[in-house]
Parts: sequence; structure tokens; C-alpha cells
Amino acid sequence: MTYQQVVNRLLTIMNNHYLINQTGYGNLSDIHTPDDEESPDYPYAFLNPISVSVGAFSFSSQFNLILMDQVTDGDTTAAEDIKVQSNCLMYLQDIMSHFRQTDEDRNLDIVVDVNATPFKERFEDNVAGVTAQITIQSITPLDGCEAAMP
Repeated sequence: MTYQQVVNRLLTIMNNHYLINQTGYGNLSDIHTPDDEESPDYPYAFLNPISVSVGAFSFSSQFNLILMDQVTDGDTTAAEDIKVQSNCLMYLQDIMSHFRQTDEDRNLDIVVDVNATPFKERFEDNVAGVTAQITIQSITPLDGCEAAMP
């Protein structure tokens, strides 16, 4: 499995989530805001790459997974922020459970000790959610033939 396949698989899992309306991938500057021509459709999940570690029998891809939802302008209480953060944490758990409860991705695994940080930000709108550092392990032995294929 290639890095591109890992990213595409994660994006597919997020796109298939019943409550996540939009997904994205890239640098933090690529996160859509209402000032963009494409205003985000919340809840919004964004995958930000951190690093890739290559081993003899696998490689591990680390990402920041940012899950956020809009907090309505009229209701910016701490209770509303916590509710949105809690919902986003449940979306994270749904994504993580996909790797543990299905056989669709036998060559992929997620490290289940995930650190997630709740946040509230004001870009051009009020959003709250969680940022989680996730690691996806792909069982892919070193093979000099893979890269040589057209």
C-alpha cells in the first residue's frame, strides 16, 4: 500500500461518515474559511500530514486530524463549545473504530493511543472541535520492485 492509498482511504472513511459534511487534506493554510470561494460545510474534517516513518515491514504515517463544527453566533456559551467538542471527539472515535471493527483494511491499522486537543477558534466564523494526532500503520515490506512499476 502506498502513502497515496493511505491518504485516499482515510479521506474515503471521513467522506462516508454520516455526520461529516466536508473533508480536506493539506497544509493548515488549505483549511477552507468563509472568505474562500468554497465556504466549509460543517462539520468539517481536515487531514494535515506530519511525517512518514519507513520500516522494514511497514510504514507509519502521522497526521493531524482536525474535526470542527460551527458554533452559532448567537450561542457562544461554554456549554455549546463543549457540546461541539464532544461531538467532534465522537467523530474521531468513529473514524478510529473503523480500523478496529471492520476487515476492509487488513493492511492498515491505527495506533489507538491518540492525543486529542479540544479547541475553540474564531476564523471568519466561530468553530470548535478537536485536533488529534493519529498514526496509521501500513503493512508494506520493503520491495525494490514496487517503485519501478509504471
